[in-house]
Amino acid sequence: MFLQNGANIIKFPKKQIIFFLLLVIFDNFISSPLFNYLKIHNWKYIIAFKLVELIFGLILNNLIFHQKIYFKLSAGKNTKILSIAIILFLILSSISNTRYLFISLIIGICAAIPEECLFRGIILGSLLNDNRENINKKSLLYCLIISSTLFALYHIGNIQSQNLTMTIMQVFETFGMGCLFGAVYIRKGSILLSFLLHFFIDFTGTIGNGQIVNNSPSQYKYSIVISLIYMLIFSIIAFNILNIDNKSKWELPIRIKSTNP
Repeated sequence: MFLQNGANIIKFPKKQIIFFLLLVIFDNFISSPLFNYLKIHNWKYIIAFKLVELIFGLILNNLIFHQKIYFKLSAGKNTKILSIAIILFLILSSISNTRYLFISLIIGICAAIPEECLFRGIILGSLLNDNRENINKKSLLYCLIISSTLFALYHIGNIQSQNLTMTIMQVFETFGMGCLFGAVYIRKGSILLSFLLHFFIDFTGTIGNGQIVNNSPSQYKYSIVISLIYMLIFSIIAFNILNIDNKSKWELPIRIKSTNP
């Protein structure tokens, strides 16, 4: 029990926090040191690290939650138009800048699939599942904010490969991105569109210069303010996508409740 919400109670995310901490410990103290010891570097490291992370997360899910990840997508007209527009933009970006195409594909795929499965599929899904008898505006936003906060904190680990300012920037931005990806998953009831949006953001953020963040000192002066603006923009878009006053539009909670009566 945690937050009193009328006659109902929103559950404290104890299991989700345990899942998150075990994942962070595994990544930073087992997986990463192991691959560094084996001298696996560059794109091979990214693939190996994210693949092992996903496998470990799925094992934890089986031990802690048994949370189903929903893939089936019922795409309406707007979803199809958005998906086609994103794909066309990705193709044009690839054609215009082939130098960093390979690493951009690696970063896009290796970030999108594991992180969406872990943070939206498992953490957000399990939060909604735990509160499935009490899904309303307040509990829905609570689940979305908790999962997005854990997603943002997860990126603190990147301080091993970038400076403090860039890490703080990334934490702010990924909170907003987590809200956006989570809102899409809640509305559509399928993680596929979240995959696509996550891939789009990381791919386009890398294709220009071969890295997802700019470590140039000249960028520091206004960088955190800009990151806060990005976070705010992503959060506003997420709130609009949710259609928060129309519960019938929340496809994910409907699916969860139907498979976990």
